[in-house]
Amino acid sequence: MGWLNVEISDVQNRYHRTIPRSREPYVGTLLTDAEDELLVQIPDLPTRVVNIADGQVAPTGMVPRERVVRIVCDTVIAVLRNPDGYVTEASARGPFSTSGTRAAGAVRTKVAFDEADLRKLRAPKGHAPARTIGLHVPTWRRP
Repeated sequence: MGWLNVEISDVQNRYHRTIPRSREPYVGTLLTDAEDELLVQIPDLPTRVVNIADGQVAPTGMVPRERVVRIVCDTVIAVLRNPDGYVTEASARGPFSTSGTRAAGAVRTKVAFDEADLRKLRAPKGHAPARTIGLHVPTWRRP
């Protein structure tokens, strides 16, 4: 396993189906991919992950290990549920409607984190002084 040491049992505890023994190597590979992807997206994350007891709050700028494990497991489960990356789209306009199912391609069949999940793991940014306008240039990811 990777730097976070997420176990297959962590995924199994959150998944509504039993993971067969024959699929465990695949799940292990997905976990390693997910941990690696987190390092690419948030390089300083391993230095900010802390173990905390139930009911306690992580110090500012630190991330509870259980939150990271949950997000990694949820992402792996999303791939397990839809390994081929099929997407169904529907459109309706007046009395006419269309729908279709297609494979989303390689982007959907790999481990990829939502921006909302990444925000939960990133270090908080400092606040701008009063009466200032912060400039932000969006970063674009290549699919």
